[in-house]
Amino acid sequence: MENSKVEIVIFSKNYKLLKKVKFEKIKYLNEYLISKESLNGIEDYGVFFIFHKFENLSSSDISIANRCYLGFSKNDNPYSFVHGNTLSRYVDMKNFENIRSGLVQNTLLDYSTKYKVQNYLDTSCINEIFLANPTTKNINFKINNEKRILKNGESIIVDMASDSGVLIESSCLFLRPVIFSSNNDFIDVYHG
Repeated sequence: MENSKVEIVIFSKNYKLLKKVKFEKIKYLNEYLISKESLNGIEDYGVFFIFHKFENLSSSDISIANRCYLGFSKNDNPYSFVHGNTLSRYVDMKNFENIRSGLVQNTLLDYSTKYKVQNYLDTSCINEIFLANPTTKNINFKINNEKRILKNGESIIVDMASDSGVLIESSCLFLRPVIFSSNNDFIDVYHG
């Protein structure tokens, strides 16, 4: 831990770089709040990546996949936690500036990969599905037969009012949703 550094790279929903946050000294437990205040007034959604760098180690010596827990809160109520979703971007230990992709691939056929959300959504709550494109190419996908496209790195939130289940069909081999269900005060977040 004493020779390690961390960089958080935050992108908008259109995959535009918003901010880089560097930590020179990390502890066993670390916390960073992504908020309107920390993003100079921006109040929207997107994706972020966490990269670890160790001094005096070659890239063949170590590989780190950070899928830390994320806490979401509404109106200062207790956090709902979910762990990181998809290994979609990486950096070489010698070149932190070059963010690479290619870990997740697309199929040759549109809508050939099917993902059924394993929960029925409570219609007394506001239900939203968050999807992020982990590939370098466009993803054609459908949610309950409604066609959509996600460009490289983009993310989207889709409102879901149905209690009949959710089926996601895509050209991506791993388009895993994160689901947000909320009422007036509380938000629950989980993988679909």
